[in-house]
Amino acid sequence: MGCAWPTVVRPTMETYDCILDLEEPWKSQSKIDDEVLQMYMDPVYMPKAQGRQGHAPKKTRHDVEQYRLRFPESSFGCIMANYGYSHLLSQVSLKSLGLFGTLLVLPDAIRFLSVPEVLMMMGALEPCWLPLSHRTCMRILGNGIATQHALLAIGNGIAFLRDMSPVEVHEMMSEALSKRMTASNIRWEIDDDGVTFNMDLFACRPTLVMHPICQISLKCPTETVCFRAERGVVILECLRLLTGDAMPNIVSLLPGGDVSTRVSLPCRFEIKSADVHLFACWSQMCS
Repeated sequence: MGCAWPTVVRPTMETYDCILDLEEPWKSQSKIDDEVLQMYMDPVYMPKAQGRQGHAPKKTRHDVEQYRLRFPESSFGCIMANYGYSHLLSQVSLKSLGLFGTLLVLPDAIRFLSVPEVLMMMGALEPCWLPLSHRTCMRILGNGIATQHALLAIGNGIAFLRDMSPVEVHEMMSEALSKRMTASNIRWEIDDDGVTFNMDLFACRPTLVMHPICQISLKCPTETVCFRAERGVVILECLRLLTGDAMPNIVSLLPGGDVSTRVSLPCRFEIKSADVHLFACWSQMCS
């Protein structure tokens, strides 16, 4: 009887430790202009289904959010060679094929992933060099093979030649990936030619503050109220406790506090280490 593959929990961007507090040049490269963000959030530019007969159903804002937006609590989409540049295609191509790509949603902004964040998600294990050009970096990373996928092929090959069990292959992969670059240990040096990425072998995960307190601003059609909560509190559960029967049926997240960029608040969205801006209303008022 064969040995069952161990059950593992699918990692999120947060548990994978690949989200950075951005500095330059990554901050500017990851920023999304308002006009470009509107394109990404427009249902007209949703990727079109290929090879289907008849007309596909009309896409809504909810469909866009489900396809396009990723939160720290979720996994990310495919890293494509043209990541962050799809909107530069012609209008004919965009309206016939759609605009591909996913965006990271944080309390302070909706943005693209930065180069080091993509590098970490690709599972970098060894020091590497990348050119300064953001577009060239994304093309190189998008055309690369993630370490996780490469290790799976290598592990299967070794198992075939050496008669290793699936559990042994899994342990070998886990050992290798435990040594990858993360937000806690990644380091880089920038010179005139490019960027050298390495890891600090002596780095350790920063000590977590036991009870960080963040402010939650809740904007309603008639007023704005504020309250504070500590890290780990699920926002929707907190609101239900505070409002009781007056709980609004629509609660949106306002990245950066901007109402024009409001998106649906995930059910399990937790307080982390940044203040959170929300917009709440009842369906009749929001329509």
